[in-house]
Amino acid sequence: RFGLERNWWYEGRRDPVAATDAALDYLEVLHDRFDDWYLALAGYNAGEGNVGRAKRRAPEGAGFFELKLPRETSAYVPRLLALAELVANPEAYGVTLPPLEPTVPFEVVATGSQMDLSVISRVTEIDVETIYQWNPALNQWSTPPNGPHHLILPVELAEAAAERIAAVPADQRVEWLRVTVRPGDTLSQLAARHRTVVASLKQANGLRNARITAGDSLLIPKTP
Repeated sequence: RFGLERNWWYEGRRDPVAATDAALDYLEVLHDRFDDWYLALAGYNAGEGNVGRAKRRAPEGAGFFELKLPRETSAYVPRLLALAELVANPEAYGVTLPPLEPTVPFEVVATGSQMDLSVISRVTEIDVETIYQWNPALNQWSTPPNGPHHLILPVELAEAAAERIAAVPADQRVEWLRVTVRPGDTLSQLAARHRTVVASLKQANGLRNARITAGDSLLIPKTP
Protein backbone atom coordinates (compact mmCIF):
# COMPACT_ATOMS: atom_id res chain seq x y z
CA ARG A 1 0.00 0.00 0.00
CA PHE A 2 2.88 2.38 0.74
CA GLY A 3 5.45 1.04 -1.68
CA LEU A 4 7.39 -1.33 0.54
CA GLU A 5 8.74 -4.21 -1.53
CA ARG A 6 8.49 -7.68 0.02
CA ASN A 7 10.02 -10.62 -1.82
CA TRP A 8 12.57 -13.39 -1.60
CA TRP A 9 15.43 -10.91 -1.88
CA TYR A 10 14.22 -7.98 0.20
CA GLU A 11 11.90 -7.18 3.11
CA GLY A 12 11.06 -3.49 2.99
CA ARG A 13 9.52 -3.50 6.46
CA ARG A 14 13.04 -4.03 7.82
CA ASP A 15 14.59 -1.23 5.76
CA PRO A 16 15.06 1.63 8.26
CA VAL A 17 14.74 4.35 5.63
CA ALA A 18 11.96 2.91 3.48
CA ALA A 19 9.94 1.70 6.48
CA THR A 20 10.20 5.08 8.22
CA ASP A 21 9.04 6.88 5.08
CA ALA A 22 6.13 4.46 4.78
CA ALA A 23 5.20 4.92 8.45
CA LEU A 24 5.16 8.71 8.07
CA ASP A 25 3.09 8.44 4.90
CA TYR A 26 0.62 6.20 6.73
CA LEU A 27 0.34 8.63 9.64
CA GLU A 28 -0.45 11.43 7.19
CA VAL A 29 -3.15 9.29 5.58
CA LEU A 30 -4.61 8.53 9.01
CA HIS A 31 -4.59 12.19 9.94
CA ASP A 32 -6.35 13.08 6.69
CA ARG A 33 -9.00 10.47 7.48
CA PHE A 34 -9.63 11.34 11.14
CA ASP A 35 -8.48 14.99 11.20
CA ASP A 36 -6.96 14.36 14.62
CA TRP A 37 -3.42 13.34 15.51
CA TYR A 38 -4.48 11.36 18.59
CA LEU A 39 -6.82 9.28 16.42
CA ALA A 40 -4.14 8.98 13.76
CA LEU A 41 -1.76 7.52 16.34
CA ALA A 42 -4.51 5.23 17.61
CA GLY A 43 -5.16 4.05 14.05
CA TYR A 44 -1.46 3.37 13.58
CA ASN A 45 -1.52 1.15 16.66
CA ALA A 46 -4.91 -0.55 16.44
CA GLY A 47 -5.68 -0.27 12.73
CA GLU A 48 -7.72 2.41 11.05
CA GLY A 49 -10.73 0.10 10.75
CA ASN A 50 -10.92 -0.40 14.49
CA VAL A 51 -10.72 3.33 15.13
CA GLY A 52 -13.31 4.04 12.45
CA ARG A 53 -15.74 1.56 13.99
CA ALA A 54 -15.13 2.99 17.47
CA LYS A 55 -15.95 6.47 16.15
CA ARG A 56 -19.18 5.27 14.57
CA ARG A 57 -20.25 3.71 17.87
CA ALA A 58 -19.41 6.84 19.86
CA PRO A 59 -21.39 10.08 20.11
CA GLU A 60 -20.75 12.60 17.36
CA GLY A 61 -17.62 14.62 17.99
CA ALA A 62 -16.12 12.12 20.44
CA GLY A 63 -12.35 12.29 20.66
CA PHE A 64 -9.70 9.72 21.46
CA PHE A 65 -10.36 9.64 25.20
CA GLU A 66 -14.09 9.03 24.68
CA LEU A 67 -13.68 6.08 22.31
CA LYS A 68 -13.84 2.44 23.36
CA LEU A 69 -10.57 1.10 21.95
CA PRO A 70 -8.41 -1.93 22.73
CA ARG A 71 -6.63 -1.64 26.07
CA GLU A 72 -3.20 -1.51 24.41
CA THR A 73 -4.26 1.39 22.21
CA SER A 74 -5.90 3.24 25.08
CA ALA A 75 -2.48 3.23 26.78
CA TYR A 76 -0.39 3.67 23.61
CA VAL A 77 -1.32 7.28 22.85
CA PRO A 78 -1.05 8.59 26.45
CA ARG A 79 2.35 6.92 26.78
CA LEU A 80 3.56 8.65 23.62
CA LEU A 81 2.27 11.97 24.94
CA ALA A 82 3.98 11.40 28.27
CA LEU A 83 7.23 10.50 26.56
CA ALA A 84 7.07 13.61 24.38
CA GLU A 85 6.51 15.76 27.49
CA LEU A 86 9.47 14.17 29.27
CA VAL A 87 11.76 14.75 26.31
CA ALA A 88 10.57 18.35 25.92
CA ASN A 89 10.87 19.22 29.62
CA PRO A 90 13.15 16.73 31.38
CA GLU A 91 14.17 19.15 34.15
CA ALA A 92 10.56 19.63 35.24
CA TYR A 93 10.30 15.91 35.99
CA GLY A 94 13.75 15.36 37.47
CA VAL A 95 14.89 13.39 34.44
CA THR A 96 18.40 13.54 33.00
CA LEU A 97 18.55 12.53 29.34
CA PRO A 98 21.75 11.46 27.61
CA PRO A 99 23.10 13.99 25.11
CA LEU A 100 22.00 13.22 21.57
CA GLU A 101 23.59 14.73 18.50
CA PRO A 102 21.13 15.65 15.72
CA THR A 103 23.07 13.61 13.19
CA VAL A 104 22.25 10.46 11.28
CA PRO A 105 24.91 7.73 11.77
CA PHE A 106 24.46 6.27 8.31
CA GLU A 107 24.16 7.19 4.65
CA VAL A 108 22.26 5.54 1.82
CA VAL A 109 24.70 4.51 -0.90
CA ALA A 110 23.41 3.79 -4.40
CA THR A 111 24.69 0.58 -5.99
CA GLY A 112 23.16 1.32 -9.39
CA SER A 113 22.32 -2.33 -10.01
CA GLN A 114 22.25 -5.70 -8.33
CA MET A 115 25.49 -6.48 -6.51
CA ASP A 116 26.79 -9.53 -4.72
CA LEU A 117 27.53 -8.65 -1.10
CA SER A 118 30.83 -10.52 -1.29
CA VAL A 119 31.86 -8.24 -4.17
CA ILE A 120 30.83 -5.18 -2.17
CA SER A 121 32.74 -6.45 0.83
CA ARG A 122 35.85 -7.07 -1.22
CA VAL A 123 35.97 -3.70 -2.97
CA THR A 124 34.96 -1.62 0.08
CA GLU A 125 36.89 -3.63 2.67
CA ILE A 126 33.76 -3.75 4.83
CA ASP A 127 33.08 -7.24 6.18
CA VAL A 128 29.88 -8.94 5.10
CA GLU A 129 28.60 -9.18 8.68
CA THR A 130 28.71 -5.40 8.99
CA ILE A 131 26.86 -5.01 5.69
CA TYR A 132 24.10 -7.33 6.90
CA GLN A 133 23.97 -5.55 10.27
CA TRP A 134 23.29 -2.19 8.61
CA ASN A 135 20.96 -3.69 5.98
CA PRO A 136 18.45 -5.94 7.77
CA ALA A 137 16.10 -5.75 4.78
CA LEU A 138 18.41 -7.94 2.69
CA ASN A 139 17.26 -11.55 2.78
CA GLN A 140 19.91 -13.04 0.52
CA TRP A 141 23.56 -12.57 -0.43
CA SER A 142 23.05 -9.75 -2.89
CA THR A 143 20.98 -6.64 -3.39
CA PRO A 144 17.71 -7.40 -5.26
CA PRO A 145 17.96 -7.80 -9.05
CA ASN A 146 15.07 -5.36 -9.60
CA GLY A 147 15.94 -2.96 -6.81
CA PRO A 148 15.96 -1.13 -4.60
CA HIS A 149 19.59 -0.65 -5.58
CA HIS A 150 21.05 0.85 -2.43
CA LEU A 151 22.86 0.01 0.77
CA ILE A 152 22.85 1.62 4.19
CA LEU A 153 26.40 2.08 5.48
CA PRO A 154 28.00 3.82 8.47
CA VAL A 155 28.54 7.47 7.64
CA GLU A 156 32.31 7.29 8.16
CA LEU A 157 32.60 4.53 5.54
CA ALA A 158 29.95 5.62 3.06
CA GLU A 159 31.83 8.11 0.86
CA ALA A 160 34.76 5.83 0.10
CA ALA A 161 32.44 2.84 -0.34
CA ALA A 162 30.24 4.72 -2.82
CA GLU A 163 33.24 5.54 -5.00
CA ARG A 164 34.53 1.97 -4.98
CA ILE A 165 31.09 0.49 -5.69
CA ALA A 166 30.55 2.85 -8.61
CA ALA A 167 33.87 1.76 -10.09
CA VAL A 168 32.91 -1.94 -10.30
CA PRO A 169 32.14 -2.90 -13.94
CA ALA A 170 28.66 -4.21 -14.69
CA ASP A 171 29.95 -7.68 -15.58
CA GLN A 172 31.75 -8.05 -12.24
CA ARG A 173 28.91 -7.14 -9.89
CA VAL A 174 27.41 -10.60 -9.36
CA GLU A 175 29.17 -13.89 -8.87
CA TRP A 176 26.62 -16.20 -10.41
CA LEU A 177 25.24 -16.92 -13.84
CA ARG A 178 21.66 -16.51 -15.02
CA VAL A 179 20.64 -19.38 -17.32
CA THR A 180 17.45 -20.29 -19.14
CA VAL A 181 16.16 -23.82 -18.60
CA ARG A 182 16.11 -25.81 -21.83
CA PRO A 183 13.66 -28.60 -22.68
CA GLY A 184 14.76 -31.76 -20.92
CA ASP A 185 16.92 -30.01 -18.33
CA THR A 186 16.67 -31.16 -14.74
CA LEU A 187 17.98 -29.45 -11.65
CA SER A 188 20.45 -32.27 -11.03
CA GLN A 189 21.78 -31.99 -14.60
CA LEU A 190 22.23 -28.25 -14.24
CA ALA A 191 23.98 -28.73 -10.91
CA ALA A 192 26.40 -31.24 -12.45
CA ARG A 193 26.95 -29.07 -15.53
CA HIS A 194 27.92 -26.07 -13.41
CA ARG A 195 29.81 -28.00 -10.72
CA THR A 196 27.42 -27.22 -7.90
CA VAL A 197 24.75 -29.10 -5.95
CA VAL A 198 20.96 -29.22 -6.18
CA ALA A 199 20.59 -27.75 -2.69
CA SER A 200 22.54 -24.65 -3.73
CA LEU A 201 20.38 -24.18 -6.82
CA LYS A 202 17.19 -24.53 -4.81
CA GLN A 203 18.42 -22.02 -2.24
CA ALA A 204 19.64 -19.55 -4.86
CA ASN A 205 16.30 -19.60 -6.66
CA GLY A 206 13.89 -19.96 -3.76
CA LEU A 207 12.68 -23.37 -4.98
CA ARG A 208 10.71 -25.61 -2.63
CA ASN A 209 11.27 -28.67 -4.80
CA ALA A 210 13.37 -29.71 -7.79
CA ARG A 211 10.66 -29.07 -10.40
CA ILE A 212 11.74 -26.68 -13.16
CA THR A 213 10.15 -25.80 -16.51
CA ALA A 214 11.69 -25.00 -19.88
CA GLY A 215 11.98 -21.23 -20.22
CA ASP A 216 12.49 -20.64 -16.49
CA SER A 217 15.37 -18.35 -15.56
CA LEU A 218 17.68 -19.69 -12.88
CA LEU A 219 20.59 -18.26 -10.93
CA ILE A 220 23.61 -20.53 -10.94
CA PRO A 221 26.27 -19.73 -8.35
CA LYS A 222 29.68 -19.44 -9.96
CA THR A 223 32.33 -21.94 -8.96
CA PRO A 224 36.09 -21.73 -9.41
